[in-house]
Amino acid sequence: MRKLLRVSMVLVLGLPLLSMAQQRTCAAHEKFEEQIQNPKYQHRMEMIEESTADYVRELEDLRATGRLDPDGETVIIPVVVHVIYKTSQQNISDAQIQSQIDVLNEDFSATNSDYSNTPSEFASVASGDLKIRFEMATVDPNGNATTGITRKYSNTSSWGTNDAMKSSSSGGVDAWPTDEYLNMWVCNIGGGILGYAQFPGGDPSTDGVVMSPNYFGSSDKGTGFYLSAPFDKGRTTTHEVGHWLNLRHIWGDGACGASDYVSDTPDALQANYGCPSHPSSSCLSNDMFMNYMDYVDDACMNMFTQGQEDRMRAVFFGTNAPRASFIATGGGGGGGGSCSDTEVTLTLTTDNYPGETSWELKNGSGTVIESGSGYSGKNTTYTETFCLGDGDYEYIIYDSYGDGICCSYGSGSYDLSDASTSYASGGSFGSSEATSFTIGSGGGGGGGGTPPPAPTGYCASQGNNTNDEYINRVVIGSIDNTSGNDGGYGDYTHLNTSLQANNSYGITIYPTWTGTVYREAYDVWIDYNRDGDFTDAGENVYSRSRTTSSVINGSFTVPSSFSDGYTRMRVSMKYNANPSSCETFTYGEVEDYEVLLGSGARFEGDDLTEGIRLFPNPATNHAQVEIVSNQAGPVELRVVNIQGSTQFIDQVSLAKGKNLHALDLSEFSPGVYFISVQTSQGLQTKKLIVQ
Repeated sequence: MRKLLRVSMVLVLGLPLLSMAQQRTCAAHEKFEEQIQNPKYQHRMEMIEESTADYVRELEDLRATGRLDPDGETVIIPVVVHVIYKTSQQNISDAQIQSQIDVLNEDFSATNSDYSNTPSEFASVASGDLKIRFEMATVDPNGNATTGITRKYSNTSSWGTNDAMKSSSSGGVDAWPTDEYLNMWVCNIGGGILGYAQFPGGDPSTDGVVMSPNYFGSSDKGTGFYLSAPFDKGRTTTHEVGHWLNLRHIWGDGACGASDYVSDTPDALQANYGCPSHPSSSCLSNDMFMNYMDYVDDACMNMFTQGQEDRMRAVFFGTNAPRASFIATGGGGGGGGSCSDTEVTLTLTTDNYPGETSWELKNGSGTVIESGSGYSGKNTTYTETFCLGDGDYEYIIYDSYGDGICCSYGSGSYDLSDASTSYASGGSFGSSEATSFTIGSGGGGGGGGTPPPAPTGYCASQGNNTNDEYINRVVIGSIDNTSGNDGGYGDYTHLNTSLQANNSYGITIYPTWTGTVYREAYDVWIDYNRDGDFTDAGENVYSRSRTTSSVINGSFTVPSSFSDGYTRMRVSMKYNANPSSCETFTYGEVEDYEVLLGSGARFEGDDLTEGIRLFPNPATNHAQVEIVSNQAGPVELRVVNIQGSTQFIDQVSLAKGKNLHALDLSEFSPGVYFISVQTSQGLQTKKLIVQ
């Protein structure tokens, strides 16, 4: 049903299904009232809903113009089933569990035998194959082989809906990493409850779905199963996974006019029960009671709609997609595993036409060992990780239309790198771009001299309210991160820059106010001795008392004594008073980054040498300077106009490999400029045209 999106009425984190006298009912409003009290939860839900609406509109536009890839990318979701039982009946068999996985795959691919029961009135909007697959995990979080099933005896008779079954401290089972696995807890919930689910955006420690054992699996796929009719066909789990993928109940949890945020499902007065006959009408239209998100008996539901399909795929491929991690970690194996060679990650951001992009990774013999295609998320970031042995490789990216992925129709980019080296990157090309590189002897990455990783276990710090102010952008060295509102805390430890002993560095913080400009105070910490805290002398590297300035410029000098390697940098903004490093405060925001500390000794490589590249060129408001370096170290970047007048100077700290540095050209007049990089090896210059 198409309605105006009211972001103030966001989703309920868990939607239990209660069965009373063989009927499904729902305590959605109570859960909603419970969860909406948390402003961070409300903000996450607003962001997800806005992103989902944008993604659905984009798909509709692509269909209208004939540019939607009909195949798309299949998402494979590793599943772990935690069976918690008191009786032998509740300790359901492996075969019953597999029957449920089979039902999910049929229902989500529209290959279920009752799909043809869809009334002709709704056939035109029925989804086809959603290209979402479920596989039992074969690797556990520690890299060990697994069946994807855990079992635990408990003397608890009924668990309720307070998520106790999801925590070992309360007698349940802790979730496996919820960004890598779909966790399913099968236990006796009690109170006639069939199951409940958590929407995307909630607490990671409780993310997943819960089902009572006698509603998990299908009597159509085996005998001797512990199942209770009329909910014995596996559709309770289909319904709950729909919630996990951000679907609302089809009647919108209200009377006529309530919205499920899907355009092709008709208005309905309320839930349907039992097994109605079509047509059955309310709200001046026929009810789509056979939809998986209604409350009818298992045997009488058989379909999703195209709009529901778009909404579910948005959680993987939309901007800020809350379940995008499954694109990289899916494949039946789940997370975990180990790489004894070099772990290399591809980060690919698509443009406005993702279906035109594909790529190949070839080994030294020219054999394609990895490839990617069929992308459907517009302006969406995909990540994939490979384990590569020493040798020669070639990465080739293709665009079937011939205009690359940056910058005519979007701002796509790609980067192939390990923890310290970027092997291939870019975005501005024609039909294809190929980059050759070597891992091991003669090339970067994968061994001897790799800097130690950053410590873990840092204290938490955050602001609880960002409705009025937040950190919008942080610039230091090669980090130039426009983050926007992160709801009080942003984890950007995947971004790093290099810092050298006795060198001075500038840091710029850009706050944003949504209305009234309040006084904010700022502090920056760097864990120089890499001991997992910010409390040692000299680690508070910058402090600014409360101010209404819209640009905060600071500087600091790295001491001569510290521990080489990666470490944490924390940037904090607090209303009206300076924050401490581990503080949770009311108004403001905290962001964490990573820096690489070096005392001047080389981790790898030879002398610092560079090649530079500019894109886009010509440019308008922004450009990227790509600097290729054999070793981490500082350089001076200068912008000079055609008359020889210096327009801009910046000190840039390079990491080994390819570095990207953003140039803000918004105040530059149109014309010809020269971008130069000065190092101990000499001066390298490129021409840039600003339009």
